[in-house]
Amino acid sequence: MPDNNVPIVIKGYMLCYGSKVARAREVAGDNEDALLAEYDKLGGLIKKGDIEVKTGSFFDFEEKHARKKPKVILIHKAKVVEVEEKEEELKEEKKEDRAEEKVEEKVEEKVAGSLTVKEIKEKLDELGIEYSATAKKADLESLLPIEE
Repeated sequence: MPDNNVPIVIKGYMLCYGSKVARAREVAGDNEDALLAEYDKLGGLIKKGDIEVKTGSFFDFEEKHARKKPKVILIHKAKVVEVEEKEEELKEEKKEDRAEEKVEEKVEEKVAGSLTVKEIKEKLDELGIEYSATAKKADLESLLPIEE
């Protein structure tokens, strides 16, 4: 049985919890695609390099079966920065303006050739997500999955 602290790499994806890999292997056997889906189903942490892969990329929780073609979504986490409250209040308005511009630039880069910013704004609207500096990158990425 694999050590709980030793990650296992399958098809370029790091499965971080050995005990869950062992449980997934009991169901999936040695089939790598089935193993990725079963591990995902168990909620095991999957990484591609240092970047976390969103749960549900290999197992479709709505349809309750392995995805025929993985829908890999990478979760990029922002760096945490501590700022004094006074400084935060003074810069909040300017920060929101810059953040909104950055979100729009990132969305435009992400969708080059597929969706327009207007289409993304409409999709965010449908999902009840306000398109602004408060829109989280993960919300935008969920609309624009990275398929491999």
